[in-house]
Amino acid sequence: MEAELEKIKWDVVGVSEVRKPGEECLKLQSGHTFFYRGSDSQTLMHGVGLFIHKRWSNRITHTKSISDRVIYVCLKINSKYSVKVIQVYAPTSTHDDKVEIFYEDVAKAMDDNRSHYQYIVGDFNAKLGKREEETEISIGNFSYDQRNERGDTMLNFL
Repeated sequence: MEAELEKIKWDVVGVSEVRKPGEECLKLQSGHTFFYRGSDSQTLMHGVGLFIHKRWSNRITHTKSISDRVIYVCLKINSKYSVKVIQVYAPTSTHDDKVEIFYEDVAKAMDDNRSHYQYIVGDFNAKLGKREEETEISIGNFSYDQRNERGDTMLNFL
């Protein structure tokens, strides 16, 4: 992953399906930081992580995992502003019973350690589709596919 990141300009990159057990914040040989939380089960399914570029390493003020599907990092931009990057990985449609808990975890991450700016990135396993009503301001004007049930759930959350 680090070799691929060297080919692009980046600051924070979120990853899903980390498939590593436990939780750790690692300082890599390159100087970059990798914060992850994986599954505690034997299957090592799902898991999320964040690569933080070395230029931001001394600006990390907080890291926290809510679950093996939701983690975040807070970075100090300057003396006045901070940014929070939340990485998510929603359950697939075969695990509909866990979706409500997932969105509760995302809401917890949003409320924890308030920052001036928040970015939620990752895989919501949802298709929002096209804007169906003018009140749906969370959706842009362009889309690839039709909205599915998970898309409705995500839109209601937004």
